Amino acid sequence: MSKEYHILSKKASTDLAKTAAANSQIMLPMVGLIEDSQMAVDELIETLGRATIEAVLLMSAVEWPENHQGRKGADVLRHGGQAGVATLVRTERCG
Repeated sequence: MSKEYHILSKKASTDLAKTAAANSQIMLPMVGLIEDSQMAVDELIETLGRATIEAVLLMSAVEWPENHQGRKGADVLRHGGQAGVATLVRTERCG
């Protein structure tokens, strides 16, 4: 599928600008499309940015246990699961 693109000359671009300025109502739909596309691009950039950060964090989380095994024979390791119970203690705040 090929698309044909038309590049305006400087004179044609100037003529288009004059026509648009003289008939401002024809610009309103184009401005609306530009605004909508800008919002869509912003949403895409935000989504891709979050996905990229999440992917980096996930890769780091997967890599971290492989590189840090903890001390052999120690009671607490840096990854994996251990049998047992953790006791939660309620404390009161002063102030």
